[in-house]
Amino acid sequence: MRLRAALVPAFALGALASGVVTAVTGRAQDVERSLGDIAALHDACREAEGPGRRALYALVVDAYGLSAYDEGLGGVPVDTRRNLPAFGGAAVLFPAGLEPMVFRGSEERGQVVHAAAESGARLRVGFFLRFDGRGRPCLLRAAVSVSTVRVDLAYLELVDAEGRVLAREDTERLRAWRDDMTLDGLAEGPPAALRVLEGPGRADLQTLAVREALAACRPEGPRPGPLVLRYRLDRGQVAEVRSALDATGDARVAGCVTASLRGRPVRGVGSGRAVVRFAPRP
Repeated sequence: MRLRAALVPAFALGALASGVVTAVTGRAQDVERSLGDIAALHDACREAEGPGRRALYALVVDAYGLSAYDEGLGGVPVDTRRNLPAFGGAAVLFPAGLEPMVFRGSEERGQVVHAAAESGARLRVGFFLRFDGRGRPCLLRAAVSVSTVRVDLAYLELVDAEGRVLAREDTERLRAWRDDMTLDGLAEGPPAALRVLEGPGRADLQTLAVREALAACRPEGPRPGPLVLRYRLDRGQVAEVRSALDATGDARVAGCVTASLRGRPVRGVGSGRAVVRFAPRP
């Protein structure tokens, strides 16, 4: 899962005591639920078993470690050889699919991340549960035992004692959740919609004809999640298209959507990113 860096420069670490550095912008717009105890985490796990748009949760883990800068990953990974403990060890978290948790950036920025951790910064994890609507995210235990939670990573943050953000990484999953388009008003047309998030071809892809073509790919789930696409335009058509993130809950959808778009006449040249949403079935 690709993450985007938002790191405080090294010179700024010394200014934290004077309050010069403020939190990285972006989180304020997320309606997230900060989990303060194990009971709240258990409630979130139970809620995730039902249908509906996934909620964004966040908590500060009890302890974490950082590995050395990894050139292959392009940043500093969180050590996930052991699950991340939370709430005094009453729960442990691990990333779904064992995806890496990485603060990406240059080696210089990696040094900033390590310096923040060494100064006592805490690791805050933003996550979804059952983002794609499949599987069971939690194994809940009694208070005297340990609950295990499989999280769909939304973001990582290193925060100081006052809660100021020293480093942040957003995942593609979080960006898809933010860009989740409202389907109100689509009942009168095809139950599918495509929004170009970045790149060329907007005028030819955000059309009724495309919506009609994608309607045949409608998932079976009661409230399907988003499908994020990467595409490339060349020689007047969609030359390449692939799924970058599939939270529809229906394994056939991505193949259907990419087949519907590949070869479609589109003006423009270059690569882009789009999100496809479907209205729930009645």
